[in-house]
Amino acid sequence: AQAAAITATQAATMETADLAALSTAAVRALGTAALAALDSTQIPHLTTAQVAALTSRQIAALGADDLGALTTAQFAVFSSAQVAAITTAQADAMEAADLAALSTAAVRGLGTAALAALDSPQIPHLTTTQVAALTSRQLASLGADDLNALTTAQFATFSRAQVAALTP
Repeated sequence: AQAAAITATQAATMETADLAALSTAAVRALGTAALAALDSTQIPHLTTAQVAALTSRQIAALGADDLGALTTAQFAVFSSAQVAAITTAQADAMEAADLAALSTAAVRGLGTAALAALDSPQIPHLTTTQVAALTSRQLASLGADDLNALTTAQFATFSRAQVAALTP
């Protein structure tokens, strides 16, 4: 209940040690304005347990720079619901290693708009397991440049349904 009362101004001035000391329940209780007020120097100090506890609304409230400041270990704990909340601006800000750290279940949660927002240089960093897990709808959302950026190994993982999704 106390964490829910933290204002954006208070959150913005929190020391990283204090932020890391919050329980997962307290982090989950933070309002979206308070969470959005955290800056890119504070975000990496959230523990992986705290990141895993974030709600979809909280993920969506993060600025692209803040999401980009998450560590690879933090991205590795994202759930499919959290990934589904990623905006197009946030997806564009993801680093290659962070994208590769997402579980296959999390990748399946990536919205078609967010997936389409990935830049061509990001696409080859999806693992073959992640590419194999993409839904036909997700693949159909990729533009020509993104499809051209796929590697031979990534194409080799396509199922018949995925190939069918690519035909006009």
